Amino acid sequence: MTQIIFAIIGLLILFQNDSGERTYITIGLGVLIFIILVAVFLALQHLGLFHRIIAIIEKISPFGNWGPALNHAKELDNTVRQTYQRRPDLLWSAVWRMIGWLLGTGEVWLALHFLGHDITIPQALMLESVGQAIRAGAFLIPGAMGVQEGAYMLLAASVGITPETGLALSLIKRFRELSLGLPAILVWQIMEHKNLSRNNKNSTKQ
Repeated sequence: MTQIIFAIIGLLILFQNDSGERTYITIGLGVLIFIILVAVFLALQHLGLFHRIIAIIEKISPFGNWGPALNHAKELDNTVRQTYQRRPDLLWSAVWRMIGWLLGTGEVWLALHFLGHDITIPQALMLESVGQAIRAGAFLIPGAMGVQEGAYMLLAASVGITPETGLALSLIKRFRELSLGLPAILVWQIMEHKNLSRNNKNSTKQ
């Protein structure tokens, strides 16, 4: 929901620039599709999304006991519904998330500054918000590979920079994601290994 608001802010800034009508239509349709997908996802969560997914898998799967998975999915659906009922906590979480989105604007501004292209803060905000919205709309593609790069190359023209610079911006963001994500994955694997070793020791003792 915060990303929808963030995307709309970016679109309003984009439409004030001197981009061509074709760019407006392409980006506008991309963000519109993203908003529709988010709305559908929220509705499905209230209808028991995870339980329904497991139920479908159980029907088409020729083997396996899906009973425990169904129970866990029901618990997860109930937890999601209870979370939406915590309105004050949800509101504060949304405020902090929005602050996080806005801070991402600084990353774009600094990256382009060091690439030799000084743009305004509103322009950086537009690049970040619309670029992230297009990327989120391509959630079916792992890591939105290619989509993010294409989005920044397309948006680059609206702030007077070359597609090559837009591609460089996307690669810088990829590097930041990898530098944070890979160590986290490594730590997670170490934790899982320790838990597995601990469980094996406990089962051996028993």
